[in-house]
Amino acid sequence: MRLTLTLQCDQPIFEIPVNYNHLVQAALYRNLSPDFADFLHNQGFMVNNRRFALFVFSRLMGKSEFVPQNKTIRFQNPVRLAIASPVEPFVHDTAQLLMKEGLQVGPILLRATALDMQLVQIDQPEIVVETLSPVVAYSTLLRPDGRKYTVYFNPTESDFIRIVSENLIRKGRLMFGENSVFQPLVIRTLGRSRKQIVMYKNTIIEAYSGQFVLQGDNRLLQTALEAGLGSKNSAGFGMIRQRL
Repeated sequence: MRLTLTLQCDQPIFEIPVNYNHLVQAALYRNLSPDFADFLHNQGFMVNNRRFALFVFSRLMGKSEFVPQNKTIRFQNPVRLAIASPVEPFVHDTAQLLMKEGLQVGPILLRATALDMQLVQIDQPEIVVETLSPVVAYSTLLRPDGRKYTVYFNPTESDFIRIVSENLIRKGRLMFGENSVFQPLVIRTLGRSRKQIVMYKNTIIEAYSGQFVLQGDNRLLQTALEAGLGSKNSAGFGMIRQRL
């Protein structure tokens, strides 16, 4: 299920930090019941010893400009935020509370003025998608001295495709049953992808925006649209929409 909110600030122009993923994430968790928020944040849905929150959200969409001296983004009213999850109670509860209370992004309160909710049903083996928030694919490796380090991959590398496909299969098994069998997804880029460096809390994350052709099991394509593509979805990475 997918939700798109139109949001508006009391002032016609507002600024928020350029790295605002964690602020939107925190606002979404605040709108959940305390028990459900604690479950998603600290436990989540488990498959193959991997934890997933099973929701994803976009960047704020609207007229904006970067303000380098303040390291902020200046937005003009209105803006839109898209949220998706295969967990329907999450979407319904989030929609109701955001329409009632708005979205508090740091010191800025954005009031919801319109809502569009859509069911996702994919019955074809191939779709073309574009990112609403950039896609992350990474591996955590060990140095010779035992210290961990992170390697991020770009869409031209086979490891990017493998990691995104394996991640999607795990989420697909959560949605359609742990015994579900999926073939690896075929992923092709359309045009050039754009690298984005995002500071999430104290972590530097490398992610990629662009357009992709996704080909494979229609259940995996639906999973990608509802649960996100790649990793760190609940931190605001990997939301996509289908190009019609």
